[in-house]
Amino acid sequence: MAIVGFSFIDLFNGESLKLWSLIIPIVLIIVGIFLMKKARNSAPIGEAYKAGMIYRGFRGKI
Repeated sequence: MAIVGFSFIDLFNGESLKLWSLIIPIVLIIVGIFLMKKARNSAPIGEAYKAGMIYRGFRGKI
């Protein structure tokens, strides 16, 4: 994660514009778009959170 953070810092600083500081953010954006499109049919985050809370609540009482 530190490499990803530093790549963004390098990209916006412009001091040492290395090749990997351009490639990593672009790859992460592409992967993020792919994962968002893949997860379109799954439950939204709020619904999944509520379902998890209900499940944990029932599991604790049984």
